[in-house]
Amino acid sequence: MNFKNIKSFCILSLLPFFLAVSYAETLSKHVIYSPLLKKEFKNQLNQDLDFLYSAQFGAYLSSPKSNPMFSKFFEQDSPMVTGADISEWIKKRAHFVIAQGDEKFLMSAKENVKYPNSKAKAYSQEWNNGFSAEVKIPEKKDFVPSKKSNVAMTNIGAFLYMDGKINKNLNAIMLPKSNTASEFVSYPITSPRAGIFMMGEGLFNPELSPNDQKVFSSNVANSIFRLSILIHESHHSDGNGRSLCFPHIVCPKGHSMEGRLACDYPVNGPYFYSFVFSTAMKNVYGKDLSYVERSILLLIDMDAASRLVPNDGNPSIPSFWDDEPEMLKEGVIN
Repeated sequence: MNFKNIKSFCILSLLPFFLAVSYAETLSKHVIYSPLLKKEFKNQLNQDLDFLYSAQFGAYLSSPKSNPMFSKFFEQDSPMVTGADISEWIKKRAHFVIAQGDEKFLMSAKENVKYPNSKAKAYSQEWNNGFSAEVKIPEKKDFVPSKKSNVAMTNIGAFLYMDGKINKNLNAIMLPKSNTASEFVSYPITSPRAGIFMMGEGLFNPELSPNDQKVFSSNVANSIFRLSILIHESHHSDGNGRSLCFPHIVCPKGHSMEGRLACDYPVNGPYFYSFVFSTAMKNVYGKDLSYVERSILLLIDMDAASRLVPNDGNPSIPSFWDDEPEMLKEGVIN
């Protein structure tokens, strides 16, 4: 891994994040896949999530190095979070996995839809870190990639819900009825937890992988890297009203990402989720990592932690945002 590769990590989040999910005996039966997804992508992510499912964090959680946010983030009252617990957390947020190109199946299912919390202004719109322009909520064109994009992962369902709410439309997408059926049906986006993730080539780019020689093989460092992105994107399925989808905020002046929508204010934002998760995984599996792999993962974690920025004196924005998901009322699609 050369310096160019390491430098690429520091700008990782300039890429859209795209996601595929499946694990062991539970999530693999739960998730419906697009037939356009490459078989090697699905197989590798299945391995990643089997790896997560078997993870045990007991020694880490009982050590002074453990982060108290770890149990809080993954909805455990008990301090003994397991890989199975985190897998269940993902399952609540991931239902469909689509490929780059499936965006052609997007449609508007209904107009003039009344959304909950319709007058709530997103926290991210109130805080612009000294930049004069108001922060703009992403539009559909901002998160649907072009054909030439080398995308990695994105939680497209969450932002399709946000787009529908902004425009008072109900978005929908045509997806396979099951993993074995050839029939496609229309799925309305009625919650940020619609669970529709898109995956592209970028997730398996060797230049962005801790071990560029083992992208499609069993490698702990690469699995931790991809799982951390998965955790980040899954958290965009959360939130309601002002916290809807946990959108990123403009990075402040002086930050390495100054002026870009690439930072978080809340402690429970997507970047800190991925940081807390990756730190735990590195502590558990450190003996399986080479010096170079540990160094690269540390750079990724440092970058993720740097995206958590101070409030800058706006008392109306809390440090923890409500992660309860918003949902349209039953009958809205009739």
